[in-house]
Amino acid sequence: MRYSIAIEPQIPECHVEIHCSGVNREVEGILQALVLTETTVACQPERGEETRFIPISQVLYFESVDDRTYLYTADSVYCCDLRLYQITEKLDQVGFVRISKSAVANLHHMYAIRREKNRTLTAEMSNGEKVQVSRTYLQEIQRKLGV
Repeated sequence: MRYSIAIEPQIPECHVEIHCSGVNREVEGILQALVLTETTVACQPERGEETRFIPISQVLYFESVDDRTYLYTADSVYCCDLRLYQITEKLDQVGFVRISKSAVANLHHMYAIRREKNRTLTAEMSNGEKVQVSRTYLQEIQRKLGV
């Protein structure tokens, strides 16, 4: 793959063009990376506090606990108003996948999936945190990872 960058100060916003013979995994990866740089999720550190906009590229995973959805980054936890099905619908094409009934993970931050001695599955995230993975969703995770 070749690429070039043309710096033109008179252009008001960044413009990206992709020239290719067809859409393949490489092109899809580039498109995902572009979407990741642009998309944010509105959330609060605690209910009622100021709203913050977290870039989805920083999100490790979302988890639903007691009818609340939490967003986890490498060093913080935020509460967001989205339901897991909404998150899955919005972020499915940019590397997020359902890993259990109560969690959606960012595949870009997933280092490994391990089978534990008690036959459960655990995903290790980029910050070292471990998240339970349901066997029900394993096939979809493997499909998205291309294994």
